[in-house]
Amino acid sequence: MDDDSPETPSLVDRLIELEKILDLKPSKMADIGGCSRATYYRYRNGDSSPPVKFLDNILDYENNLSPQWLLEGTGKIFKKPHEPQSEIALDGDSRQYEFPYVSLRSKNGQQDELPVDEWYASNEKISISKKFLDLFIESKSSKHSFSMKLQGDSMFPDICSGALILVDKTQVVPHTDGIFAVKYDDFIRLKLLQPMPGHRIILSTINKKFESMEIDRNHEGFEILGRVIWSANNI
Repeated sequence: MDDDSPETPSLVDRLIELEKILDLKPSKMADIGGCSRATYYRYRNGDSSPPVKFLDNILDYENNLSPQWLLEGTGKIFKKPHEPQSEIALDGDSRQYEFPYVSLRSKNGQQDELPVDEWYASNEKISISKKFLDLFIESKSSKHSFSMKLQGDSMFPDICSGALILVDKTQVVPHTDGIFAVKYDDFIRLKLLQPMPGHRIILSTINKKFESMEIDRNHEGFEILGRVIWSANNI
């Protein structure tokens, strides 16, 4: 009797399928996975197998992705129906993007931050005109971003209190200058990241009244959520 069950897709097939579904270039997949472009292409071509850390980073980026499908190729790709970044049709050709939205707040002179449990519990969203966004950022970046309101002065004067910012979740490797959203010590904060030898990294703020700190990039509980790609300050 012939076996009509579908063939289990190889890891190479699964990586390429993810690129298509999530609308990501191989270079972005490399950034998300935390490896070089050349290394990712070796994974993508089947020349070598990715480590567990790479796959964990992919799962962290798309938390609706099924670990069983990514690791074993069985079951459904997503744990629940996949909903791409919302694009709402308005009058004429005007459209808006909807972004997850949270606020970082400063208390008692401490750096503006948000407890991790509030981060995961938040269902709030904000809509921004696609035409407006296209003036400042790539449209593909907007599909993989979230928004924050900064209520503090940790990044003053570059980003003022009350500013709205967008964070690109695909940019999680700090190999270029920039401001990143990070998770550390059960809080979400904005930080400048400076890579150091031996997997060390310095976290700092533009406002020098807050102390910088050096940690191990692989420290449990530390995660780079994405890079700030746009901000709008109050006048």
